[in-house]
Amino acid sequence: MRTAYLTILIVCSCLVIRGEAAETSPIPVPILRHGNYLAIRAPRGANLRCEVASVAAGNRVYRDLLKVRLLRPDGNVAASAGVQPDEPVRLSADVEWDGVCAFESLSGSTLVQVRVPEETPHAYWCGVGHPLITVGPWGPLYFHVPASTHEFTIGLRADVTREGLAYAVRDPQGKIVAQDEGDFDERTGIAIAVPKNQDGGTWSLEISRPARKGLYLDDVSVDLGPQLSPFLTPRPEWVALFATDTRSEPKTSSTRSRPADTQPTVEPFRGVSDARIDRALSRDMDKGWTTTLPVTYILDYGRDHLGNADYVPTVATAPPALLHLGKDVPLNHGWGPIKALGGENQAYGTDEHIVRLSPAQLEERIAGLRQMVADLHAAGVRWVTPYVCAMTLDGDPERRTGFWEFYDHWDDYRALGLAPKPAADPLDWLQRSADGRPYLYYRYPYPDEYYPAFKTNHRFAACWRSEGWRTWLSEVVRFAAKCGCDGVFVDNGRSQRCHCPRCLQAFQAYLQEHYSLAQAKTHFGVDSFADVNFSAWFNFARFWVTGADSERCREAFAAGDERWARSATREPDVS
Repeated sequence: MRTAYLTILIVCSCLVIRGEAAETSPIPVPILRHGNYLAIRAPRGANLRCEVASVAAGNRVYRDLLKVRLLRPDGNVAASAGVQPDEPVRLSADVEWDGVCAFESLSGSTLVQVRVPEETPHAYWCGVGHPLITVGPWGPLYFHVPASTHEFTIGLRADVTREGLAYAVRDPQGKIVAQDEGDFDERTGIAIAVPKNQDGGTWSLEISRPARKGLYLDDVSVDLGPQLSPFLTPRPEWVALFATDTRSEPKTSSTRSRPADTQPTVEPFRGVSDARIDRALSRDMDKGWTTTLPVTYILDYGRDHLGNADYVPTVATAPPALLHLGKDVPLNHGWGPIKALGGENQAYGTDEHIVRLSPAQLEERIAGLRQMVADLHAAGVRWVTPYVCAMTLDGDPERRTGFWEFYDHWDDYRALGLAPKPAADPLDWLQRSADGRPYLYYRYPYPDEYYPAFKTNHRFAACWRSEGWRTWLSEVVRFAAKCGCDGVFVDNGRSQRCHCPRCLQAFQAYLQEHYSLAQAKTHFGVDSFADVNFSAWFNFARFWVTGADSERCREAFAAGDERWARSATREPDVS
């Protein structure tokens, strides 16, 4: 995630040693996130005191519990604390050991800095499998390249789309040996050849902002490869205190033979169809049952269900009562009919994944999903429920990409049973801020930049009171019902506090229903409900909480599958 950040302190503040501490030049202190470790060499007899504090990060207040521990060389805890980010804490321990102790920082999303007295040798752990996780630029930090090393690797990752980094690796003479920048969406191992006579020395690594337009530096994971000792130190003279000339040896193949393949002796469970089990699973106490059967629930957001010959047989080995799939639906709520299937809300947003299906391809997709759902039912799954988002709509209205491209071709799909095209452009379906700007489902500069995971498209929040969005969302659900699905999982069922004219009018009607004119004068200082705006935040929140929109989903299923006709007539639950 791209974050503007303020300094957050975890201060390992005072190492009290006999005599006055000598003044030293500042050392680089990287900003950390999530779980990180520092190795500290404190002399026996010293008193190690750690002060911990944290503050907000940019435009978001992270409230993750901050957990810190000081660990002795034997792994026992010398001191520990778990506090809220805005609560200061002090740790203190007498150093009754020889060797390296560790400072553990588990900060979640909260940004932290660990400050150790500058005269005290310390290093950041950054090994393979447990990288150093930082935010923003830092360096140089120093590491040891063992003697006789001809090549080593450094692993780098900036895993959010449109986030990247620039790096520079210098040899013991300060010469840049490797330098580059990129987005590093996946962990990338940078292979670095060691020049002659530069092994057995102290090298350095620096992370900086990329110069390439459209890339931003934020979260970065760094690990030193298996050829190196997994420590980065702020001062070059400390490297020898933490590093050893150990090198990884190639793994030898196992001499154990693989067990012979065996055939199953019991047939896979294929499910049972029985009226008594139906009653037990219904949880309907009016039918004479005093106990109910447990419901097995599997959530599977995989991307390779349709057309995968192994999928249904795998499910059949232990079929759940309820199988919660990802976006295995004909119509993707955010993009329309696209190539991608499965995944959660924002799983797909770039490249060939969002290529629009033709009407013929969509018809083939519907037939394939209908067969897959039927096969899952035959395998013993009682309920198949794919994922639907109740709010997000993706694309760019200016370039007419994403959902807007589908909207411009809406009528091409009418022959498949799609409802008439809403008259209002999807731009009118969006939630609005108080100043009229469309709401985004992520914070970034709009319209100059795009949602990071989508690269060249936006991720908007649609308004439930827009007839266009309600029509479209009903079609998404109705087409899922046509495929034989038993329900849908509806995500993001809340509002961004929309200020569009539709919502303002509904809010005024809500107040008129619940307050008299005299109360309006007392509580809101107005003589007419038409003069009330969204400044009444308490009632605004209550208005949204009780404004459930589930009835449309029931109606859509009733239109697509007669099994849902009875449930569609029930009153919507707005508790």
